[in-house]
Amino acid sequence: MKIGYRVCYLILILLLFGCEKESSRFGRFIDKRDGKIYRTVKIGEQVWMAENLAYRADTGCLAYEEDESNMKIYGYLYNWETACEVCPEGWILPSDDDWKILEEFIGMSSEELDLQGPTYRGEGLAGLLKVVGHSDWEKNNEDATNSTGFSALPAGSIYYPYPWDYMFFGKGEWTVWWTSTDSYNYGYYSRVIKSTHDTNGIYRFRSNYNTDFYSVRCIKDVN
Repeated sequence: MKIGYRVCYLILILLLFGCEKESSRFGRFIDKRDGKIYRTVKIGEQVWMAENLAYRADTGCLAYEEDESNMKIYGYLYNWETACEVCPEGWILPSDDDWKILEEFIGMSSEELDLQGPTYRGEGLAGLLKVVGHSDWEKNNEDATNSTGFSALPAGSIYYPYPWDYMFFGKGEWTVWWTSTDSYNYGYYSRVIKSTHDTNGIYRFRSNYNTDFYSVRCIKDVN
C-alpha cells in the first residue's frame, strides 16, 4: 500500500508540474496608452499577444464596417504604415522572418517556409492557431484546436482603392495580418488564415497596397 501511495503522490506531483508549466506560457500585458489588457502567450521562444491589437490610432485605423462592436471582438484594422508604428512599447509588428519562426515551430517544413501565394503552406497547421468552434469562424473550422494559444479570429480586411471608398470583406471567413517586411518594389508581406479554403493552411503573400487595412498581432521585442 505504501508503494501505491508513493506512486499516486508522484503522479500528482507530475500532473501539477505539467499544469504549472503550461500555465506559465500565458500572461497579461497592460497597454499604458489606454489601459487595455491583452492576453499573451509564449510559443517556442517567442512571446505573442494572444489577440489582435485594439489601440485606436489617430490615423490609418478603422473598425470593421466602422462598427466599434467589431473592434471589441477582432481589434482594429490598420494600414501598413500605421501598423508598423502602433504596437505598444516593448512590442513590435512581427517581421516575415518572425512568422517563419512561428510556422517552423508548429510544424511547417523548411521547404514550405519561403513559398507564397497561390500556395497555402503547412496543410492543417492553421487549426493550431484558430479558436475552436463556429461562433466566430463561420465554416471549415472542424480541425481547429488552438493548441498554440494564438487564438486567431476571422477579423476580415478592408480594401481601400484610393480615391474610392472603403470596401469591407471577409469577417467570419478570414483574417489577414501585416508583417513589418517591405519587399521594396514587390509589396508588403502578410499572412492569411481562411476558413473557406480546402487545405486549412497558412497563406503568405505580398500586398501591393499599403493603404489596405489588416489586423496587427504584436510580438515581444527582444532587441
